[in-house]
Amino acid sequence: MTGKFASRLALVALPAIAAATAALAVSAAARTTSTTFYACLHKGALSKVSTVPHSCLAGYTPVSWNAVGPQGASGTPGAPGAPGAPGAPGPQGVAGRDGSPSI
Repeated sequence: MTGKFASRLALVALPAIAAATAALAVSAAARTTSTTFYACLHKGALSKVSTVPHSCLAGYTPVSWNAVGPQGASGTPGAPGAPGAPGAPGPQGVAGRDGSPSI
């Protein structure tokens, strides 16, 4: 494999691997159980990304990660917001009765 070919292959393969990993992460996030991903790391690039444990070639480092982490603690409530600006005046109401007593 020539250096140029390997570079072109990497340019095509890495985005595909990233897209596949993202798709798996999104589908795993929809589930309540966590999925573990496994891959081989070499010079900052991942290869052999899957959800099944596997061995890596010499010079590659096996890595794994979870798609869904544990639920974090609730944050503290924020400060109340500033009062809003006054609203515009409403439309004129219907004229009322003249106030004369009725018999």
